[in-house]
Amino acid sequence: ERKYVSRDVEECKLVLFQCVPGSEPFSDETGCGCEGVFEEPEQIFCTPEMRNLATCTAIAQPVCGFFDPEEVQCIKYPCAETFGNACDACANLNVLYYTESECPLE
Repeated sequence: ERKYVSRDVEECKLVLFQCVPGSEPFSDETGCGCEGVFEEPEQIFCTPEMRNLATCTAIAQPVCGFFDPEEVQCIKYPCAETFGNACDACANLNVLYYTESECPLE
């Protein structure tokens, strides 16, 4: 399976990106990205209730918060950041959803 980081061949010449373990970088006439075996983790979308918490607890349960592509333009995979826990991730209004554990190869 192929996942494109960019569909712009010229941009691919400039972008540095890393692929998750089990996949390899590729470049072709339609863009560049990673190919290989991908196990998609469960995507947990931030709800209004999750966003409206007054404070987050200091429990360390790292999650990978994925940014809303309509709000944040990324030039690397993943378009995400590791947060201390789900509450911290959803407190960031640019995070659309999160997956359990740290982000792959930030």
